Amino acid sequence: MADLIPAGTSLNAGRSAINQKVADIDRRMDNVIGQTGNSNSEIVDARLPASGTAFATLKKRLDTENKDVRSYIDDRISTIGNASPKGAYATVAALQAAFPTGTTGIYVVSDDGKWYYWSGSTWTSGGQYQSSGIANGAVTPEKTDFAERYKSANLLNPALVLMKTKPVTTTGAAPDQTEAQNSNNTLPYLVNTGSNTYILSLPGASSSLYIRAAVYLPSGYSTNIVPTYNNGVFNFTIPGGYTGFRIFTDSSFTDYANADLMVSSNWKGTHEQYGLETNTIKNLKLPPVKSSDIDASINKLFNPLYAKKIAWFGDSITDVINKTWAYHIPLVNNMDSISYAVAGSAISYLPSGQTTTETNCITKAIETYASSLVGRDYIIFSGGFNDGARGESLYPTGTLTDVIDFTGALDKNTFYGALEQCCRILLKTCLGSKIGFIITPNNPDNTYFRTKKRPAIIATLEKYSIPYIDLFKEGGLTPGITEVNNGGYFQSTNGVGDKTHPSELGYTTYLNPKVTAWLKTL
Repeated sequence: MADLIPAGTSLNAGRSAINQKVADIDRRMDNVIGQTGNSNSEIVDARLPASGTAFATLKKRLDTENKDVRSYIDDRISTIGNASPKGAYATVAALQAAFPTGTTGIYVVSDDGKWYYWSGSTWTSGGQYQSSGIANGAVTPEKTDFAERYKSANLLNPALVLMKTKPVTTTGAAPDQTEAQNSNNTLPYLVNTGSNTYILSLPGASSSLYIRAAVYLPSGYSTNIVPTYNNGVFNFTIPGGYTGFRIFTDSSFTDYANADLMVSSNWKGTHEQYGLETNTIKNLKLPPVKSSDIDASINKLFNPLYAKKIAWFGDSITDVINKTWAYHIPLVNNMDSISYAVAGSAISYLPSGQTTTETNCITKAIETYASSLVGRDYIIFSGGFNDGARGESLYPTGTLTDVIDFTGALDKNTFYGALEQCCRILLKTCLGSKIGFIITPNNPDNTYFRTKKRPAIIATLEKYSIPYIDLFKEGGLTPGITEVNNGGYFQSTNGVGDKTHPSELGYTTYLNPKVTAWLKTL
């Protein structure tokens, strides 16, 4: 310590320096002693566990507790065993009753599907035991009522289906043929898909429902069908061999848009429409899809008729129930089609003073429905055959107005006047729609159509610059030849064609391809 008291230092200063040095050494010794277990209150407290018996050193306590923790974990693992269940019990209570003081291994409880182990004082859940996935077929519509059900594409929406017009007046029995083919209180003609059994949902309809299976018009309906009824749902079966059917309701039911028709078997994949949004061929990218999807995409790109809206006016040669061009062309091209063609229709109004009952009038139909067809891509009308068949005295041809007269008065009781009326209404009302006329095929027995009405049709259409296809001239069907008549036209019971209504062969092989090609040029 001599270095603490240099020469010349006073006695008091030297004593103070020595005392300070001793105090420093004492503090350092306290720290060293505390770290070895003899001092420092914080270290001493750390050596004292909750049991109250102090360990000799902090290290001794840490080593002891580490050993205890490892022993506990080893014990728990040995209790669970190899993780394979040693047994199963219906409930936790049953497991507790079997081993009230526990045992080794794990046990499965079927009540909650969990596995349990003895934790030392109680049976404890270890979680779900081997959860299984959803089995194939386990998800049914009844188990997915939280999701909106997919509705059939066969919704009987009057804006999308083939409707007729004329009230049904018959009560207590099925309507007669005239009402059947012109009814305003009927659902549309529907084609038999081949499964024959149907379910029809008519919310709000009463049990007054009539169904008739149809073979061909104008021969009529061959059989009546009585459906079973339960709270607005009808079940019915169409006999084999019938090409279609029609449904008649009472006048209280008009909510056609919510009528849902479903076929009970043989569903076809026609509900889904596949669109393709692309502006150039270069941008065309198709993911892995069904061939039908690709067909739809190609149609959208290259088929001008695909998914377009079309409306038809005419007589039985256009009426969809006969599977005419108005039936086949929309079906093949996925078109939104509506038809006002009715068997027996003429273009002319019935002349004044005549008492013969007028069946239907194409001009009146156009006057009535043209305003509802605004926005349709195509409006196609036809007719004149019945005007010619009924003779000049009842349906006179009349004369064409001046070629530069598009606003003057018209005599709709003549063929020319009525046809000009049709042209004017369609051109003025449906601006933007592609309008065209179909001249019906040749019939050598209809003299007035051949010599009067057909020339009048051509002159009128050319005056109004309306495109037409002349199937009389280029249809490919010549009913004057017996073999063509009997094969290309509808056959009566004696096997002879009627020279008027083409058969399915006549339509699909000769007429429909020509009409389709012509429509694409409009």
